[in-house]
Amino acid sequence: MKKYLFLLLATLLIPNQVLGAAIRFQNSALGQVDVLLDTEGDAINVIDVSLRFDPKVFQIASLGDGNSAVNFWITKPGFSNDDGLVSFSGMIPGGMMGSAVKLINLNFSKAPASEGSFRVSGSAYLNDGSGRSISLAGDALVNPGSMPGANLSDEISPESFVPQLIQNDSLYDGKWALVFSTTDKGSGIARYELIENSLVLGGGRFSSSSAGSPYLLKDQKLASDIYVRAVDRAGNVREAILEAKNKPFWNWTNAAVLLVLLLLIVVAYVFLRRRYK
Repeated sequence: MKKYLFLLLATLLIPNQVLGAAIRFQNSALGQVDVLLDTEGDAINVIDVSLRFDPKVFQIASLGDGNSAVNFWITKPGFSNDDGLVSFSGMIPGGMMGSAVKLINLNFSKAPASEGSFRVSGSAYLNDGSGRSISLAGDALVNPGSMPGANLSDEISPESFVPQLIQNDSLYDGKWALVFSTTDKGSGIARYELIENSLVLGGGRFSSSSAGSPYLLKDQKLASDIYVRAVDRAGNVREAILEAKNKPFWNWTNAAVLLVLLLLIVVAYVFLRRRYK
């Protein structure tokens, strides 16, 4: 829904559509192909792309967004071999131009010995304040080379990152939210996991479902430590911690320490009383 609202607003601002820019494919490893954007001299800040293929000819094992020029995904890259479709949309703040701007990479488990083709559709939006878009319609030739590409290894965790608190009247009615983002140079980011309270003494567990950014905080008093995990498609993890802005003195950790001290005092009192009785 967020994607369609964004694109609807962008469409309302578009007086016309200009020609230029193209999607092309480039081999980067055995069975792996980078999806590149040639902006043809224009700076682009938003892309919305669909790639259609014949499932009888191609089968995709996985995809990744490692080293992608896209910083924020409106719709994270995904694929369906049944439908013969790869789709994604995202933003490049500040815009970017070039003849080989990397968007995503595709890892194939099945491909023809010679070239095949993908049908490209979608738009790229200019970073000039006009709201104009560039059509990306056309066909692109693909030659993944030797198979398979599904076993590409990735043993490196995502890049370090720092979550940040934000509060804006236009977002979640002015409530506190958390924004976070990082990149992964290998297989790409698969998901983020988040928990708001301390892990000490059973404070909670990471959510197994994906957490999106911006994330509406449940603790609006900002009294909880926040743990964010970035997990790449190979299962590697990078964890970031944001300490509570308004951490209360009385919490589970302090309570545990106080309890231990009280027990020690009681034990010492009983020991001394028996000794000198």
